[in-house]
Amino acid sequence: MELEAKHLEFQTDGTRYDLVLVDDPYGGIIVAWTSTGYLWRYYEGDYLKPLSNDYNPHDAKNIFDYLELNLLTDTRGKLQIQSQAIRT
Repeated sequence: MELEAKHLEFQTDGTRYDLVLVDDPYGGIIVAWTSTGYLWRYYEGDYLKPLSNDYNPHDAKNIFDYLELNLLTDTRGKLQIQSQAIRT
């Protein structure tokens, strides 16, 4: 099994986001903001589903909006961010 994970950093509305994205074998992409403990499942074009009990809806909206504008899946199904190089 190959684990495809990406590290993503961006800033919007005065908040710095330092996220880890991992392909979810059950569909979508797991989004973890490890410094806060927030965890979501992202569905492209749909929504960001919270997987942790505690999260900030404002941050969830910022993250979803950023991913919608910048997340691409290449022809091999690999995660790509169009606005910056992201670390694997």
